[in-house]
Amino acid sequence: MDELTVDGLLQQPSFINYCTRANEPDVHFWEQWLRQHPEHTATFREAEEMVKSMGWLLIAEYEKAGAMARMDAYLQKPAKKKPVMKPVYWWAAVAAAVAGLMVGQRYLQQAKQHAPAPAPLLAQQLHYAAGGKERSSFMLPDSTYVLLEKNSSLDIDRDYNAANRHVKLNGTGYFRIRGKASLPFDVEGGGYLVTALGTAFKMTARSGGVHVMLEQGKVKVEQGTGNQKKLLVYLQPMQSFASEAADASGTQQVFEPKALAAWKIQEIIFENTPLQEVVFQLESCYNVKINVEGMDINKETFSGKFRNDSLQSVLDVLCFAVNKQYEFTDETNVLIK
Repeated sequence: MDELTVDGLLQQPSFINYCTRANEPDVHFWEQWLRQHPEHTATFREAEEMVKSMGWLLIAEYEKAGAMARMDAYLQKPAKKKPVMKPVYWWAAVAAAVAGLMVGQRYLQQAKQHAPAPAPLLAQQLHYAAGGKERSSFMLPDSTYVLLEKNSSLDIDRDYNAANRHVKLNGTGYFRIRGKASLPFDVEGGGYLVTALGTAFKMTARSGGVHVMLEQGKVKVEQGTGNQKKLLVYLQPMQSFASEAADASGTQQVFEPKALAAWKIQEIIFENTPLQEVVFQLESCYNVKINVEGMDINKETFSGKFRNDSLQSVLDVLCFAVNKQYEFTDETNVLIK
Protein backbone atom coordinates (compact mmCIF):
# COMPACT_ATOMS: atom_id res chain seq x y z
CA MET A 1 0.00 0.00 0.00
CA ASP A 2 2.86 2.34 -0.87
CA GLU A 3 0.69 4.23 -3.38
CA LEU A 4 -1.88 5.19 -0.74
CA THR A 5 -4.72 7.50 -1.81
CA VAL A 6 -7.88 8.73 -0.15
CA ASP A 7 -9.98 7.09 -2.86
CA GLY A 8 -8.20 3.79 -2.32
CA LEU A 9 -8.95 3.85 1.40
CA LEU A 10 -12.61 4.71 0.81
CA GLN A 11 -13.02 1.60 -1.33
CA GLN A 12 -11.93 -0.72 1.48
CA PRO A 13 -14.79 -1.96 3.72
CA SER A 14 -12.36 -2.68 6.56
CA PHE A 15 -11.32 0.98 6.58
CA ILE A 16 -14.98 2.06 6.74
CA ASN A 17 -15.40 -0.34 9.67
CA TYR A 18 -12.38 1.25 11.37
CA CYS A 19 -13.81 4.76 10.99
CA THR A 20 -17.24 3.76 12.31
CA ARG A 21 -15.86 1.38 14.96
CA ALA A 22 -18.05 -1.39 13.53
CA ASN A 23 -15.53 -4.24 13.77
CA GLU A 24 -12.89 -4.53 16.50
CA PRO A 25 -10.34 -6.56 14.45
CA ASP A 26 -10.53 -3.96 11.67
CA VAL A 27 -10.05 -1.15 14.18
CA HIS A 28 -6.99 -2.92 15.63
CA PHE A 29 -5.55 -3.60 12.16
CA TRP A 30 -5.73 0.00 10.98
CA GLU A 31 -4.40 1.41 14.24
CA GLN A 32 -1.40 -0.89 13.93
CA TRP A 33 -0.98 -0.06 10.25
CA LEU A 34 -0.95 3.69 10.92
CA ARG A 35 1.68 3.31 13.63
CA GLN A 36 3.85 1.43 11.15
CA HIS A 37 3.29 3.95 8.32
CA PRO A 38 3.33 7.44 9.87
CA GLU A 39 4.28 8.97 6.51
CA HIS A 40 0.68 8.34 5.37
CA THR A 41 -0.96 10.08 8.35
CA ALA A 42 -2.25 13.09 6.39
CA THR A 43 -3.92 10.95 3.71
CA PHE A 44 -5.26 8.55 6.33
CA ARG A 45 -6.84 11.34 8.41
CA GLU A 46 -8.37 12.99 5.34
CA ALA A 47 -10.11 9.76 4.37
CA GLU A 48 -11.18 9.14 7.97
CA GLU A 49 -12.72 12.61 8.23
CA MET A 50 -14.61 12.09 4.99
CA VAL A 51 -16.14 8.84 6.24
CA LYS A 52 -17.22 10.47 9.49
CA SER A 53 -18.70 13.48 7.72
CA MET A 54 -20.72 11.14 5.49
CA GLY A 55 -21.81 8.90 8.34
CA TRP A 56 -25.49 9.88 8.05
CA LEU A 57 -25.62 8.06 4.67
CA LEU A 58 -24.78 4.80 6.39
CA ILE A 59 -27.48 5.39 8.96
CA ALA A 60 -30.02 6.19 6.27
CA GLU A 61 -29.21 3.06 4.29
CA TYR A 62 -29.53 0.81 7.32
CA GLU A 63 -32.59 2.42 8.84
CA LYS A 64 -34.74 2.80 5.76
CA ALA A 65 -35.91 -0.80 5.44
CA GLY A 66 -37.39 -1.01 8.92
CA ALA A 67 -38.56 2.55 9.40
CA MET A 68 -42.24 2.03 8.55
CA ALA A 69 -42.56 -1.07 10.71
CA ARG A 70 -41.12 0.78 13.71
CA MET A 71 -43.52 3.67 13.23
CA ASP A 72 -46.50 1.31 13.00
CA ALA A 73 -45.41 -0.36 16.22
CA TYR A 74 -45.06 3.03 17.89
CA LEU A 75 -48.57 4.13 16.89
CA GLN A 76 -50.05 0.95 18.35
CA LYS A 77 -48.54 1.57 21.79
CA PRO A 78 -50.62 2.93 24.71
CA ALA A 79 -50.98 6.69 25.03
CA LYS A 80 -48.04 7.03 27.44
CA LYS A 81 -45.00 6.87 25.21
CA LYS A 82 -41.44 6.13 26.21
CA PRO A 83 -38.61 8.17 24.71
CA VAL A 84 -37.21 6.77 21.52
CA MET A 85 -33.50 6.47 22.28
CA LYS A 86 -32.33 4.13 19.60
CA PRO A 87 -28.70 2.93 19.48
CA VAL A 88 -26.89 3.00 16.17
CA TYR A 89 -25.57 -0.26 14.75
CA TRP A 90 -23.12 -0.43 11.88
CA TRP A 91 -22.80 -3.34 9.49
CA ALA A 92 -19.87 -4.21 7.30
CA ALA A 93 -22.16 -4.95 4.36
CA VAL A 94 -23.62 -1.44 4.50
CA ALA A 95 -20.14 0.02 4.78
CA ALA A 96 -19.05 -1.82 1.66
CA ALA A 97 -22.13 -0.69 -0.26
CA VAL A 98 -21.58 2.97 0.62
CA ALA A 99 -17.81 2.99 0.07
CA GLY A 100 -18.26 3.67 -3.64
CA LEU A 101 -20.60 6.54 -2.82
CA MET A 102 -17.89 8.03 -0.62
CA VAL A 103 -15.54 8.13 -3.59
CA GLY A 104 -18.18 9.86 -5.70
CA GLN A 105 -18.72 12.38 -2.94
CA ARG A 106 -14.99 13.10 -2.88
CA TYR A 107 -15.00 14.09 -6.55
CA LEU A 108 -18.15 16.13 -5.99
CA GLN A 109 -16.49 18.00 -3.14
CA GLN A 110 -13.45 18.71 -5.30
CA ALA A 111 -15.67 20.14 -8.03
CA LYS A 112 -17.56 22.29 -5.55
CA GLN A 113 -14.32 23.88 -4.37
CA HIS A 114 -14.16 25.70 -7.72
CA ALA A 115 -17.87 26.46 -7.98
CA PRO A 116 -19.39 29.80 -6.96
CA ALA A 117 -21.07 29.93 -3.58
CA PRO A 118 -24.84 29.27 -3.76
CA ALA A 119 -27.24 32.12 -3.12
CA PRO A 120 -28.88 32.23 0.32
CA LEU A 121 -32.05 30.16 0.49
CA LEU A 122 -34.11 33.16 1.53
CA ALA A 123 -32.86 35.38 -1.29
CA GLN A 124 -35.40 37.89 -2.55
CA GLN A 125 -35.75 36.17 -5.90
CA LEU A 126 -38.92 36.76 -7.91
CA HIS A 127 -39.13 33.42 -9.72
CA TYR A 128 -38.96 29.93 -8.23
CA ALA A 129 -39.07 26.73 -10.26
CA ALA A 130 -38.79 22.96 -9.83
CA GLY A 131 -37.23 21.07 -12.72
CA GLY A 132 -38.31 17.75 -14.16
CA LYS A 133 -36.21 15.59 -11.84
CA GLU A 134 -36.79 16.87 -8.31
CA ARG A 135 -39.21 18.89 -6.26
CA SER A 136 -38.14 22.24 -4.83
CA SER A 137 -38.89 23.53 -1.34
CA PHE A 138 -38.10 26.97 0.05
CA MET A 139 -39.20 29.75 2.37
CA LEU A 140 -40.64 33.01 1.11
CA PRO A 141 -39.49 36.29 2.73
CA ASP A 142 -42.40 36.14 5.21
CA SER A 143 -41.38 32.59 6.29
CA THR A 144 -44.21 30.97 4.33
CA TYR A 145 -43.13 27.43 3.40
CA VAL A 146 -43.58 26.33 -0.23
CA LEU A 147 -43.16 22.85 -1.73
CA LEU A 148 -43.21 22.90 -5.54
CA GLU A 149 -43.94 19.75 -7.49
CA LYS A 150 -41.73 18.85 -10.44
CA ASN A 151 -42.20 21.01 -13.54
CA SER A 152 -43.93 23.74 -11.53
CA SER A 153 -43.06 27.39 -10.97
CA LEU A 154 -43.97 30.27 -8.68
CA ASP A 155 -43.60 34.01 -9.27
CA ILE A 156 -43.89 36.65 -6.55
CA ASP A 157 -44.49 40.38 -6.76
CA ARG A 158 -41.58 42.74 -6.16
CA ASP A 159 -43.54 44.24 -3.27
CA TYR A 160 -44.20 40.85 -1.68
CA ASN A 161 -44.50 41.06 2.13
CA ALA A 162 -44.52 44.87 1.96
CA ALA A 163 -47.52 45.94 -0.09
CA ASN A 164 -48.98 42.47 -0.70
CA ARG A 165 -48.45 38.71 -0.46
CA HIS A 166 -49.49 37.84 -3.99
CA VAL A 167 -47.93 34.92 -5.89
CA LYS A 168 -48.60 33.28 -9.26
CA LEU A 169 -48.50 29.49 -9.56
CA ASN A 170 -48.10 27.37 -12.67
CA GLY A 171 -48.28 23.70 -11.76
CA THR A 172 -48.65 22.21 -8.29
CA GLY A 173 -47.54 23.60 -4.95
CA TYR A 174 -48.12 23.15 -1.24
CA PHE A 175 -48.25 26.27 0.94
CA ARG A 176 -48.00 26.59 4.71
CA ILE A 177 -48.61 30.24 5.38
CA ARG A 178 -47.36 32.43 8.19
CA GLY A 179 -50.36 34.35 9.45
CA LYS A 180 -50.34 38.10 8.80
CA ALA A 181 -53.78 39.68 9.15
CA SER A 182 -52.76 42.96 7.51
CA LEU A 183 -51.59 41.18 4.34
CA PRO A 184 -53.73 38.26 3.14
CA PHE A 185 -51.86 35.59 1.19
CA ASP A 186 -53.27 34.79 -2.25
CA VAL A 187 -52.27 32.50 -5.10
CA GLU A 188 -53.24 33.21 -8.70
CA GLY A 189 -53.20 30.46 -11.30
CA GLY A 190 -55.20 29.05 -14.19
CA GLY A 191 -57.54 32.02 -14.15
CA TYR A 192 -58.45 31.51 -10.48
CA LEU A 193 -57.52 33.21 -7.21
CA VAL A 194 -57.18 31.41 -3.84
CA THR A 195 -56.99 33.66 -0.78
CA ALA A 196 -55.95 32.42 2.66
CA LEU A 197 -55.02 33.47 6.19
CA GLY A 198 -52.89 31.25 8.47
CA THR A 199 -53.57 28.28 6.23
CA ALA A 200 -51.98 25.14 4.79
CA PHE A 201 -53.17 23.88 1.41
CA LYS A 202 -52.16 22.19 -1.83
CA MET A 203 -53.07 23.80 -5.14
CA THR A 204 -52.75 22.77 -8.77
CA ALA A 205 -53.21 25.51 -11.38
CA ARG A 206 -53.13 24.92 -15.11
CA SER A 207 -54.59 26.91 -17.97
CA GLY A 208 -58.33 27.17 -17.32
CA GLY A 209 -58.41 24.87 -14.30
CA VAL A 210 -57.69 24.67 -10.57
CA HIS A 211 -57.66 22.02 -7.83
CA VAL A 212 -57.37 22.99 -4.16
CA MET A 213 -57.00 20.68 -1.12
CA LEU A 214 -57.27 22.51 2.21
CA GLU A 215 -55.37 21.00 5.12
CA GLN A 216 -55.68 23.70 7.78
CA GLY A 217 -57.48 27.02 8.21
CA LYS A 218 -59.81 28.48 5.61
CA VAL A 219 -59.52 29.57 1.98
CA LYS A 220 -61.67 31.45 -0.50
CA VAL A 221 -61.64 30.34 -4.14
CA GLU A 222 -62.59 32.83 -6.83
CA GLN A 223 -62.65 32.69 -10.61
CA GLY A 224 -61.00 35.55 -12.46
CA THR A 225 -58.60 38.23 -11.19
CA GLY A 226 -58.59 41.97 -10.58
CA ASN A 227 -62.07 43.50 -10.61
CA GLN A 228 -63.58 40.57 -12.51
CA LYS A 229 -63.64 38.00 -9.72
CA LYS A 230 -66.52 35.62 -9.05
CA LEU A 231 -66.77 33.85 -5.68
CA LEU A 232 -66.94 30.08 -6.10
CA VAL A 233 -66.53 28.55 -2.65
CA TYR A 234 -65.15 28.79 0.89
CA LEU A 235 -63.30 25.65 1.96
CA GLN A 236 -62.99 24.13 5.42
CA PRO A 237 -60.19 21.71 6.47
CA MET A 238 -60.16 18.41 4.57
CA GLN A 239 -62.31 19.80 1.78
CA SER A 240 -61.21 20.02 -1.85
CA PHE A 241 -62.46 21.95 -4.84
CA ALA A 242 -61.85 21.33 -8.54
CA SER A 243 -62.99 23.48 -11.44
CA GLU A 244 -62.38 23.64 -15.17
CA ALA A 245 -63.27 26.41 -17.58
CA ALA A 246 -65.98 24.20 -19.09
CA ASP A 247 -67.56 23.69 -15.65
CA ALA A 248 -67.25 26.99 -13.81
CA SER A 249 -69.37 25.80 -10.87
CA GLY A 250 -66.75 23.21 -9.96
CA THR A 251 -66.91 20.21 -7.62
CA GLN A 252 -66.47 20.30 -3.85
CA GLN A 253 -65.55 17.11 -1.97
CA VAL A 254 -64.18 15.79 1.32
CA PHE A 255 -60.80 14.02 1.19
CA GLU A 256 -58.91 11.74 3.56
CA PRO A 257 -55.95 13.38 5.39
CA LYS A 258 -53.67 10.49 4.40
CA ALA A 259 -54.09 11.38 0.72
CA LEU A 260 -52.37 14.74 1.16
CA ALA A 261 -49.93 13.41 3.77
CA ALA A 262 -48.66 10.74 1.36
CA TRP A 263 -48.09 13.32 -1.37
CA LYS A 264 -46.09 15.64 0.91
CA ILE A 265 -43.51 13.02 1.92
CA GLN A 266 -42.90 11.57 -1.55
CA GLU A 267 -39.66 13.54 -1.73
CA ILE A 268 -38.03 15.86 0.81
CA ILE A 269 -34.64 17.39 -0.01
CA PHE A 270 -32.34 19.46 2.21
CA GLU A 271 -29.08 20.95 0.92
CA ASN A 272 -27.15 22.84 3.59
CA THR A 273 -30.53 23.98 4.86
CA PRO A 274 -30.66 25.97 8.13
CA LEU A 275 -31.90 23.70 10.90
CA GLN A 276 -34.65 26.15 11.79
CA GLU A 277 -36.05 25.72 8.28
CA VAL A 278 -35.55 21.94 8.39
CA VAL A 279 -37.70 21.77 11.52
CA PHE A 280 -40.43 23.91 9.99
CA GLN A 281 -40.49 21.82 6.80
CA LEU A 282 -40.74 18.57 8.76
CA GLU A 283 -43.56 20.04 10.83
CA SER A 284 -45.33 20.96 7.59
CA CYS A 285 -44.82 17.58 5.92
CA TYR A 286 -45.64 15.35 8.90
CA ASN A 287 -48.17 17.56 10.76
CA VAL A 288 -46.26 17.52 14.03
CA LYS A 289 -44.70 20.06 16.39
CA ILE A 290 -40.93 19.74 16.91
CA ASN A 291 -39.13 21.46 19.78
CA VAL A 292 -35.32 21.57 19.89
CA GLU A 293 -33.38 22.06 23.12
CA GLY A 294 -29.69 22.51 23.85
CA MET A 295 -28.58 24.02 20.54
CA ASP A 296 -28.96 27.14 18.42
CA ILE A 297 -30.93 25.99 15.38
CA ASN A 298 -30.15 29.26 13.61
CA LYS A 299 -26.47 28.31 13.39
CA GLU A 300 -26.78 24.67 12.28
CA THR A 301 -27.41 23.29 8.78
CA PHE A 302 -28.45 19.87 7.49
CA SER A 303 -28.31 18.00 4.18
CA GLY A 304 -30.31 14.92 3.29
CA LYS A 305 -32.74 13.43 0.79
CA PHE A 306 -35.77 11.36 1.76
CA ARG A 307 -38.39 9.60 -0.35
CA ASN A 308 -41.56 8.23 1.27
CA ASP A 309 -39.76 7.90 4.60
CA SER A 310 -41.51 7.78 7.95
CA LEU A 311 -40.98 10.63 10.40
CA GLN A 312 -39.04 8.33 12.71
CA SER A 313 -36.65 7.36 9.92
CA VAL A 314 -36.02 11.02 9.08
CA LEU A 315 -35.47 11.89 12.75
CA ASP A 316 -32.98 9.01 13.08
CA VAL A 317 -30.81 10.57 10.38
CA LEU A 318 -31.27 14.17 11.48
CA CYS A 319 -30.45 13.51 15.13
CA PHE A 320 -27.39 11.45 14.23
CA ALA A 321 -26.13 14.33 12.09
CA VAL A 322 -26.53 16.92 14.88
CA ASN A 323 -25.50 14.53 17.68
CA LYS A 324 -28.85 14.70 19.46
CA GLN A 325 -31.61 12.32 20.50
CA TYR A 326 -35.36 12.60 20.17
CA GLU A 327 -38.52 11.43 21.87
CA PHE A 328 -42.22 11.55 21.10
CA THR A 329 -43.93 13.29 24.00
CA ASP A 330 -47.24 12.36 22.36
CA GLU A 331 -48.43 11.43 18.87
CA THR A 332 -48.01 14.94 17.44
CA ASN A 333 -45.15 16.41 19.49
CA VAL A 334 -41.43 15.63 19.22
CA LEU A 335 -38.63 16.80 21.49
CA ILE A 336 -35.02 16.88 20.21
CA LYS A 337 -32.40 17.32 22.92
